[in-house]
Parts: sequence; C-alpha cells; structure tokens
Amino acid sequence: MTAFSCVFTIGRIFIHWRKRHQLGWDDFFNVLAATCLLAFSATFQVFGPPYYNATLYRLGISKIPPGEYGRYWKVNISNSYLF
Repeated sequence: MTAFSCVFTIGRIFIHWRKRHQLGWDDFFNVLAATCLLAFSATFQVFGPPYYNATLYRLGISKIPPGEYGRYWKVNISNSYLF
C-alpha cells in the first residue's frame, strides 16, 4: 500500500504539473502525507522486530531474550508521532 500511495502521489504531481504548470496547496499536503507515510514505515521496520521479539519472549513463545529494549525508545516516540 505504501508503494501504491507513493506512485499515485508522483502521478498526481506529474499530471497537475503537465496540465496547469503549477502545483496547488492540496498537492503540498499530499506530498507531506506521503513523506510521513514513508517515515512511519521506515521507523516501524526498525522498531517492529525487536518489539515483536520482546512480546514473544514475554509470552514464553520465544527463548531468545529481547536484548536492550530501552535503546529503541526514540524510534518508538518518532513512530508514534508519525502515526
């Protein structure tokens, strides 16, 4: 879905530029939303696996200890902010 939204945003910008030779304020918000989506996806890819591993360890499903979970607090805060 992230790839579709980025392709559609690029297509929207291309069409508006070719048709009107200018971009509107709604195009700016569309690009901003796509940028936030990409940043959210990137931080989730960094934060997701250690969090998932810690949850499995806490439930007793995994034998791998979660490691140092406290170092991911910045990524967790940025991910929550971007959401």
